[in-house]
Amino acid sequence: MIERGASELVGALEAAQAGDERGAVRRRVLEALAMRLDLCDPEVVDEPRADGTPAQRAAAALAAETRQGVVDADGHRWVVIGLHASAVVGRMPAGAPLPGPELETAARLARAVETAARRADSQETADHLVEVGLRLASSGSLDEILTGLVESARHVLRARYAALGVLAKDGRSLERFITSGVTADERRDIGPEPTGRGILGLLISDPRPVRIDDLAADPRACGMPPRHPPMTTFLGVPVQHGGEVFGNLYLTDKQGPGGFSETDERIALTLAAQAAVAITNQRRLTAESRARGQLESVHEVAGALLATVELGELLPLIVRRAQSLCGATVAVGLGDHALSFPVAVGDESVHLGGLSTPTAPDACAAELRRLLPGTDVDVHPLGVEGGRRGVLAAVSRAPIDDAARYTLSLFARQATVALANAEAYEAERRRLGESARLQAAEARAAFTAEAMQRAIDAQEAERARIARELHDEAGQSLTALALALRMLDGHVDDTGRERLAELRHMVNGISGSLRTLATELRPSGLREHGLASAIERQAARATEASGIEIDTVVSGEFGDLPDPVQVALLRMVQEAITNVVRHSRARRASVLVSRRHEHLRAVVEDDGQGFDPAAPTDRLGLAGIRERVGLLGGELRIESSPGEGTAVIIDVEGVRA
Repeated sequence: MIERGASELVGALEAAQAGDERGAVRRRVLEALAMRLDLCDPEVVDEPRADGTPAQRAAAALAAETRQGVVDADGHRWVVIGLHASAVVGRMPAGAPLPGPELETAARLARAVETAARRADSQETADHLVEVGLRLASSGSLDEILTGLVESARHVLRARYAALGVLAKDGRSLERFITSGVTADERRDIGPEPTGRGILGLLISDPRPVRIDDLAADPRACGMPPRHPPMTTFLGVPVQHGGEVFGNLYLTDKQGPGGFSETDERIALTLAAQAAVAITNQRRLTAESRARGQLESVHEVAGALLATVELGELLPLIVRRAQSLCGATVAVGLGDHALSFPVAVGDESVHLGGLSTPTAPDACAAELRRLLPGTDVDVHPLGVEGGRRGVLAAVSRAPIDDAARYTLSLFARQATVALANAEAYEAERRRLGESARLQAAEARAAFTAEAMQRAIDAQEAERARIARELHDEAGQSLTALALALRMLDGHVDDTGRERLAELRHMVNGISGSLRTLATELRPSGLREHGLASAIERQAARATEASGIEIDTVVSGEFGDLPDPVQVALLRMVQEAITNVVRHSRARRASVLVSRRHEHLRAVVEDDGQGFDPAAPTDRLGLAGIRERVGLLGGELRIESSPGEGTAVIIDVEGVRA
């Protein structure tokens, strides 16, 4: 009767879709066997233990390799039927005969059930491994890959807890610890995440699988935090591919009797290998995506460098692109004596705005780490030697990997080109501006010189015209008048003749004055004898005409000066001497004319009656002097007061040959 339903029971087990469902079927089969054997209080034991319940102690009293038969324990006789996964234990009624053929039949059926369960479990595990592989291959991010691996490992291997320790860059500690089976509150109560000490450090120093049946009894264990959940069995395997270890997979507390088996170890290694391949592929895809992003960004920035030299456009573009590829906060620091960060993008940008650091890249990085504790910093220098100083800096709460550092170096070189172009453009703009100013100054000087030449030429032409008219018209008229007066001598008496003589004398005086004026109007002797001789001749004629003793001193070289400058200087001195003769009532006067390099000075001084320079005057000589000084771009000063004499001082700067 027992064997009659064996095929149906095995078929029910194999048809079960999940491990929990198969466990329920198996439990019902074993309970039915206990009832067939008339056992009292039958109990399914998953974990035989010598210190457990009476049923567990009875199961533990049998040899592990048989796990079936009759045993006396605790004053009762027990029947134990079962294999590796579990056992059915029940008390025999008092005085009942020992089971014979029925026990063997029940054992055979139990073995058939256990074999079917194992076969179904193996198929389920294989299906799980395929499903996990597909899921790992299709995960969108590394975090999803790692979290999915931990969850799948815990489910497939029927562990209460699972975790994945991600190795730090140094390969000697854990930088991340991803768990499954532990709630958020439990993780918070446990405290800081492990870094790889004790049992967890075994796979770090020696990446080979580790199985432990009792963690508390293992001497390699370093204990657990006070509020850590209790754990007994342990399985750890490395997550590695191509000789590179990414981390370690840990599982604890195998559900069911016994600890983790060799089969569990192989399954865990398979899961770890699948995850390692997925991690490698994910890193490769990430690297390829970053490389494409680098290429696109470099091309975009290069195009911007060709289109503009404005740092206000280029630096924000470079920083945005670098930040999008690196994930860290990226900023540009500029300054000659201390760096500030006017352009920053990322989570830490609000903290960078008011910072000031040294200009040297290493010192800047050290200062950023000090000012922003808990951050990883990468700093690259900007600028060419002798140009603007700056850095491209990255700041992140997470470690900055080598790929990100290389990306930053690429953008730092482009930012350096941007700075160099901007400085070259600025220097060229300054050069062009200075050249334009020089050209404008030269044009103004040329225009001024030309205007001065035209003005002086016009003045000299007008003076020559007036001199000719005085000589030709007024002089001839006076000569004719003198002849007419002489012809009247025969027609008047002695008194009339005396009167005519006085008139002829007056006409002769006027004629002489006109000849002197005409001579003064013509710059005679300037080209023939030079400026110094012309000034001395003017002073001598004034002394001869007025009796005022005039001392003359001319020092310096004037022969290389342009003719308009010499003519203007001669006329100004001549006007000043004429004013002395006409208005000063002086006894003595002096004329000092000098040239030192590009500075001309003329001083005409007398000891006459003086006047108030601030008072209105109708003296045309001063107006003429002031006009000519303006043409030369010089300065005129008149120092005088009533009764104190007069000094006329003329200064002209920037006189060139």
